[in-house]
Amino acid sequence: MSLILVVDDMNIFREPIAAALRHRGYSTQCAANGVEALQQVHANRPDLILLDVAMPEMDGITFLSKIKAEPGPLSKIPVILLTAVAERDYILQAAKLGVRDYLLKSRFSLDELVTRVDRYLGDKAAPAGKSASKPAGKTSGGTSGGSGNSGGGGGGSGGTKSALSLDRFNNLPVSDDSFAAGAAITTPETVAEAMAATKQLQPLVTRSVVQERLDAGVELRAVSPTVAAILELTNRKEASLDTLAKAIMRDHAVSIKILKLANSAIYTRGEPVDSVLKAVTRIGVTQVRQTVLNISVMDRFGTAVGNRLNVEEFWEHSLGCGLIASQLVHARGGDDDSANIAFTLGLLHDVGRMIFSEAMGEQYANVLDVADRLQVPLEIIETRLLLMNHAEVMERVLHAWNFPRDLAGPIAMHHLSIGNIRHIAPQMLELAGTLALADRLAHAMLLGSSGHATIYPTHEFCEVLRIPRRVIEAVEKDIPHEAQDIKLSLLARSGSDDWPTLEEQIQKHFGRPMLPLFIGTCPEVDGHAMLCRKIAQASGAAASETPDLAVVHVTDPQSRVELGLKLRDVEAQLHLARPLPVLVISQAGDLGLDAKTLNNRRHALLPSTVTLQRWLAAVNGLIDPQAASAAA
Repeated sequence: MSLILVVDDMNIFREPIAAALRHRGYSTQCAANGVEALQQVHANRPDLILLDVAMPEMDGITFLSKIKAEPGPLSKIPVILLTAVAERDYILQAAKLGVRDYLLKSRFSLDELVTRVDRYLGDKAAPAGKSASKPAGKTSGGTSGGSGNSGGGGGGSGGTKSALSLDRFNNLPVSDDSFAAGAAITTPETVAEAMAATKQLQPLVTRSVVQERLDAGVELRAVSPTVAAILELTNRKEASLDTLAKAIMRDHAVSIKILKLANSAIYTRGEPVDSVLKAVTRIGVTQVRQTVLNISVMDRFGTAVGNRLNVEEFWEHSLGCGLIASQLVHARGGDDDSANIAFTLGLLHDVGRMIFSEAMGEQYANVLDVADRLQVPLEIIETRLLLMNHAEVMERVLHAWNFPRDLAGPIAMHHLSIGNIRHIAPQMLELAGTLALADRLAHAMLLGSSGHATIYPTHEFCEVLRIPRRVIEAVEKDIPHEAQDIKLSLLARSGSDDWPTLEEQIQKHFGRPMLPLFIGTCPEVDGHAMLCRKIAQASGAAASETPDLAVVHVTDPQSRVELGLKLRDVEAQLHLARPLPVLVISQAGDLGLDAKTLNNRRHALLPSTVTLQRWLAAVNGLIDPQAASAAA
């Protein structure tokens, strides 16, 4: 079996390459620089070297010169240059030193790399897909710390430590570039089956590898120097408006947007603003900070990432969440600065998924595939397979970009329950709770999607934050129109003609008017009630039509009998010929209604946090069981 030495100072490149080669049947060693590589070559002569050029301590060209000067077989080892450096002089130097081939990191794929390695060593490799035994005295796999001698960096123990672990779900191995277990996962029929399957999932990578890839991505995706300077100045109390204006003027695009904002209907008073200094004076430091931050994020992540995240739907959801958060703050007496911060939180809260998609590539596509198959909320699958979710990613990124804690903290907690937020960070309860509620309301109102549409309970947030019913009613009435205006602006910016909304997709899904009858204790502030109203609106159902089914949200066990009685009373008032099928929602999805209510009635149970697809599938199964059975 051939031994390949992978020499690269960046773990984010080194480890996936080594893993792909091991999956192919080769044995691997890793080194983080030329010094380590020389030690490895003398200890165990490799059959092939994959070599980076730019490295600390000893670069690739120097390493090449040294091994080519060695007497005997070491000087004959074939080398493939794997580098980010495309300068002609480097390539010529490497060619003079006997380099057989080279690949640019910016253009190569793992498949292409393995193909080229096979060209040199394929006859010596173990059969593809079979695990290779480790030769005596040779280590297989690299390390997270850079030493190629041992798994933990401890002095040549010969232990193996791959950056990638094996997914034992259905006993199928997972490699870096394919999720074999995905093909074996069938869509579970019940939530209990889905959660049981979720618990069997093992991580695709170690947390350290995820962090390294994120750190590399954060460095590449860092905000521009001008934006960084503006954000830094707006966080300093002693910074003058004149200094801030000069920093803004270094970026023509930002200057124009600040001037446009200052002359917009929101801020226009008196003469038009014709200088950046006057604009900053008019709109205020806090608004400048929020505007620049929003511009920066939208510009950085305004285009498609891979082919799995729909960018238009993503920003529709993010902006909708920001609008809701801002309106909630205003409705509770908050000032403009507080509302602007809330809007920015909504804009940023799911950007961690964009970053995940960029940094993890195909592995994040695997995460999305598993979430789709199991129909489990995406943040749960992220945590199982990548050992952190997108909210944690965004917190990490904001800290790296030196953004204030009042932005990072609420974003990190936006998927927590209101009780957990209060326990972990009571000082952030209002802001973090407002963001979490805005996100849940945006999902219930079908305002776009950030990768995986999920419906969450909302009533506890309204109770703890003391948000009146009239405020939620105003949000449900006003925000869709504001979101539509923003959507048209996004369309104009992207050059697209249109994109299908979730409402339109639901209309197509049912193909006819659909009227769910909601029964619950707080229908005005209940996310599931809001979804029922959106479905009726999207499908064109009139309030006067006969309901197709009932959706009952049991928020506490004591209310089951009362809600069952209320359902039967409504059915009696409607003079229905037969009882409606009923979808019962409860926190864990394990509470039904009383026996008298459920007698001779089709019913299904779902948890209060549930994917939209599973929610709709349950409805289909209740109103048309034959069709649902045929589809299954």
